[in-house]
Amino acid sequence: MKCSSVPRLYSVVSFILVALLGFTISGCAQRQIPVNYNQLPQVPIQALSADKALIYLYSPDGIDMPIRIDGKPYGELEGRVYTYFYLEPGNHSIVYYDWLLPKSKLAEINAKFEGGHVYHLKQFHETQRTEGGALVQGLVAGLGFSSNAMSRFGEISADEASYLRKKLTLLTTEEDL
Repeated sequence: MKCSSVPRLYSVVSFILVALLGFTISGCAQRQIPVNYNQLPQVPIQALSADKALIYLYSPDGIDMPIRIDGKPYGELEGRVYTYFYLEPGNHSIVYYDWLLPKSKLAEINAKFEGGHVYHLKQFHETQRTEGGALVQGLVAGLGFSSNAMSRFGEISADEASYLRKKLTLLTTEEDL
């Protein structure tokens, strides 16, 4: 009796494993319909004030990075999100940095921002390979020496910004950052 139950148990276990494998593979095979973000309704920008500059930061890649504004920690901007804030008119520095190396500058923009204007800034990742690798580069930056940024900020068009506001998640308050 023991001999006949072993093949039966083996058959049941094999059937269950094959069924689980089939369900797993069929779940992966489902076709995902891409979203056409150009057809979604517009996401309006925030109210504009004549005495403040309205800054939008877009982080379309999946990289979470803390940011500093004028040397002060502002919070962490998660990947695949965007946020906005207001600045007094004048020269300002916005820096993405590595939280393990607070003196590092992974992306930076120093610019003069004017009141009554909207600025759309996107983080771009550079694909060029640096000598010594990113870890060494980060350590050098952490020690206070200059190094080439691994990514950079750049101003983007209102059309591209509109597209990104539809596609990315909005972080609305400083508590969200």
